[in-house]
This record gives sequence, C-alpha cells and structure tokens, in this order.
Amino acid sequence: MPPRPVAPIVLTCDRCGRTFERVHSVHAANLRMGRLRSYCSRACSDLVQKNFPKRLVAETFWARVDCTGDCWPWLGARDPDGYGNLRAGNVNYRAHRAAYELTAGPIPSGMEIMHACDNPPCCNPRHLSPGSHQQNMAHQWSKRKVLPRMGRSAADRMQGAVG
Repeated sequence: MPPRPVAPIVLTCDRCGRTFERVHSVHAANLRMGRLRSYCSRACSDLVQKNFPKRLVAETFWARVDCTGDCWPWLGARDPDGYGNLRAGNVNYRAHRAAYELTAGPIPSGMEIMHACDNPPCCNPRHLSPGSHQQNMAHQWSKRKVLPRMGRSAADRMQGAVG
C-alpha cells in the first residue's frame, strides 16, 4: 500500500512569530495538540535552546514547591542528602540554587547557596543566602551537622569564621 500523502500544515514560529509550513505528519499531529514546540529555522531553535534551562525552570519551578509554611520544601525529586533536584534541558540543578537564581539573580562566582533554616529541601528565598565554601562549612560545623576532618588549629579557624 503506498504511503498516504500528507498535506502541509501552516505553523507559527514559537520564537519569532513567522508562519511556515511543515509536512511531517507525526510532528504536525503533536504540534496541533500542543505537545511540541515549532520553529521556522535552526537559528530560531538554537536561540531558544540557549535560554532553555532558565525558561523551563521559571515556567515549572514554583509548581513543585510547597509555599504554605515557613520553609518551602521542594516536592520533586531529591538526592540522598535531601536536596531537591530538577533537570532542565541537559542540565541538572539543585532546587534551592534555582530558587535563589529565580528570585535574586545569578549566584556570584565561587559562591554556594546556604540555608539559614538548615532544611535541605527548603526553597524559601528568605532562607537562602550566598556564601563561600568556607562560610558554608563553618555554618554547618557550628550547627554540628558536619564533623570536620582536620587538625585542631584548622577547627579553631573554622570556629572563628562562624562568629
């Protein structure tokens, strides 16, 4: 049986708004049902993909956070330490880092995001602040969450960084 001819459908580019025709039947059916994005050219697709992770996180992130209490826990996947994980494009993100970036802007270079509440899944921006690795470890050590693997003088320096 010969393949059935497929009539082209007219689509609108999701990036630039230009109209174009597409013939692929599977893509056309999925596009009509809103399951795929459509772009008029590789250039439009590449520009969107470049900003894909940030856009996707912004669109879906807060739906996965319980914002009802003081701490706002991540409701999606978590790692063994309890930190929320999400994937956008081909990039894995920790949920608290995404929450900080969405509300306060980019994380300063070389900084980590620290939880004031010591609750790993918390995404409440008021509980998150940037700090160096040393500050983060000193904070954890002061709360006795981490047992330092270091000599006495190094532990004293860490204790001094807490105050």
